[in-house]
Amino acid sequence: FTSCHSSNRQSLMLEPEKFIGKRHADVMPAYIDKLFTAAFEKNRQGHPAEYQYRLSIKGESKWFSTKLSPMLSGQQFNGSVAVIREITELKQMMEELKLAEKKFRGIFENAMTGIFQTSPEGKILTANQAMADILGYDTPAEIFRSIGDIKDALYVYPEKRAEFQQLIERNGSTRGFEVKWKRKDRKEIWVSINAHAVRDENYKTLYYE
Repeated sequence: FTSCHSSNRQSLMLEPEKFIGKRHADVMPAYIDKLFTAAFEKNRQGHPAEYQYRLSIKGESKWFSTKLSPMLSGQQFNGSVAVIREITELKQMMEELKLAEKKFRGIFENAMTGIFQTSPEGKILTANQAMADILGYDTPAEIFRSIGDIKDALYVYPEKRAEFQQLIERNGSTRGFEVKWKRKDRKEIWVSINAHAVRDENYKTLYYE
């Protein structure tokens, strides 16, 4: 049994009689049949499977996702149920997101200004090379290894970190927050911080500074 769904709610206009009673390999291209065979074998072992592929439908290229679930009677395998969904729009959105992330990553890594992200607890989550240079570290990775709590490791006056957090929590952002930091070589420097609050996928507050 196969159920077909289109993400844009348009019929795929596939004629059922072309498929009924025929083997998957007779109606699908070889590379898709290979994906199906691997998924079907997982079903035979009692596990669901999913695979994605691209097809040309009436001259238009579309992406699809097939979920294959085993039909079992006790321990006996009786075949598979396939649910097919068109994911063309989702694929396009993912590609656009990848391009945006790549662009942001390039800006982040090559910026002349130090950029970093912390948790409310003071753990540095991300940092660019400019941030490492400001603090006297060779690489951002060295920052992650060396700094456990930004309040104790960087702030000359730790109470300023609490003041910074209060501003962020009250206003959602702050600009020109001046504070004295300690570099790796213990040299003290003044920095001006522009920061705003963001949330991760679990809606936990993070700070971009």
